[in-house]
Amino acid sequence: FGSQRALVALSAWIEGIPLVYHGMEEGNRDVFRRIFAIREALPELSSGRADYVSVVAPDAVFACLRRQGEGASVVAINFGPDAVAADVRLPGDLLPKTTLQAFDMWRKSTVPLTRGNETRVSVELPPYGFTVLRLGPAVDAEVERGGSTPVPGRMGDPDPMPNDGIWVRQAGVELQIGARTGLPERIVCDGDVIVSGADLVARGIS
Repeated sequence: FGSQRALVALSAWIEGIPLVYHGMEEGNRDVFRRIFAIREALPELSSGRADYVSVVAPDAVFACLRRQGEGASVVAINFGPDAVAADVRLPGDLLPKTTLQAFDMWRKSTVPLTRGNETRVSVELPPYGFTVLRLGPAVDAEVERGGSTPVPGRMGDPDPMPNDGIWVRQAGVELQIGARTGLPERIVCDGDVIVSGADLVARGIS
């Protein structure tokens, strides 16, 4: 499943429409749910700009910078069969001077970040491992106070499900239909939002 999960992470965290083919979720449900929860938590992953040129990473590691407003994250995916201790490098003037820390969204811990002529972030990736490194002035401050999925500016569960609209529930999966639009707005699996309205529209479900 390793390479398959890496491809789904790539699809979910770069520009474009995430692709999960029928049957791929078998044996991968929890992993896919975490991948899409991170996408949901960080707006730059779903609608921000992508820089595939400025980021330098070791062989077999794909890396890019996603940005939207003040939000900035580095996507790092190891497509090799061996573990990698990767130094991901960006030009020093590419990020605000207040960017002093990086938070590993997959492992839920801070990782080393150094500033100078270039910004260097160090991360360890297992075979076919992947993560999103959230960059900011004090990324870990909120994380240390608790919560499951880091969200910019706050911690805790994703936004509570709104009461408006129609909910269709079956076997632990819930689909919300907008009261005003009549269109699918989000899919929730065991209490976790795995697909939002923007993704549903992009995928052509609506």
